[in-house]
Amino acid sequence: MSKVFVLGAAGYIGREVVREAVARGLAVQALVRTDEQASALRRLGATPVIGDVRESERWAFRLAGVDVLLDLVQPRLPERLTTAAIDRVAAERVEAMSEIVRALSNLPPERRPLLMSVSGMTDLVKDERGFLSAASARRSPPVGFARIGVPVHELVLSSALPAAFVHLGTVYGPGKAFAARILPNLARGRMPIVGAGNNRKALVHVSDAARALVHLLSLEREALQGKTWLVADGANSTQREFMEHAARLMNGPVPRRLPRWLVSLIIGSVSATLLAEDAPVDNTELLRSGFHFEHASHDTGLPATVRALRQSSSVEGVASAVLVNS
Repeated sequence: MSKVFVLGAAGYIGREVVREAVARGLAVQALVRTDEQASALRRLGATPVIGDVRESERWAFRLAGVDVLLDLVQPRLPERLTTAAIDRVAAERVEAMSEIVRALSNLPPERRPLLMSVSGMTDLVKDERGFLSAASARRSPPVGFARIGVPVHELVLSSALPAAFVHLGTVYGPGKAFAARILPNLARGRMPIVGAGNNRKALVHVSDAARALVHLLSLEREALQGKTWLVADGANSTQREFMEHAARLMNGPVPRRLPRWLVSLIIGSVSATLLAEDAPVDNTELLRSGFHFEHASHDTGLPATVRALRQSSSVEGVASAVLVNS
């Protein structure tokens, strides 16, 4: 497929997806809210559309004849993530998806793009083998971040629109919270390991997340529609391995271990649970489709991240000298 319309294109993952999609020769339109964001997308080679996802009457006509509508919409998350805060975000996310469904439903069936709905791994429960996989069921009842993703999934299913579902692992890399907070806090010894740290994490470097999404966008519609795809490196590294590696690269101390209940008081129960959750991933379906990871684990993904940040000096509040060669 060659024509894609991206929602959430100005976000952390969205910008990388647009850059990768243009490089792969796809025709990209992207919804943004400001002239500044529009200028940034033009520089990447995309066609910006200024508007609000909740006002589809201003942009929905552009979907006719597009191959895929990629939904990367993510409401802003508060610093401290409690269940009440997640429910407020979930209400915003469901409102946005309701508008997306309405926009697609108003198009003639033969002109409707495939909706690619992107969410997180926390929507899923382990399969009978003990892995998160394409065969995993959705959480019922949903807890944590699944309180956002599961209602959105149910809304898309009930619409009967042509759709595919992609679940991303925890995305790390240069940019957003990882560079602005996590790495600087590790350098200062202020980022703890939650619990023993033996829980396995579903991780994916941001460049691989973008490459995987564009890879899926490039598949035939029949190969995508109705399927669930998991995007994580599959190394199943533990929380402790990942955090200690990142701390070493930042020339910081070995992270302390704190009980989950204490971390919950600081950053909220939802974030603490996410950090401590055991989430081994089977990404076989993605690999079978022909995708390969540039960073098959944090062993290469974290050094690449630190090098990129060192070159741009973009880690807030931490002198670039603290970033060690790797």
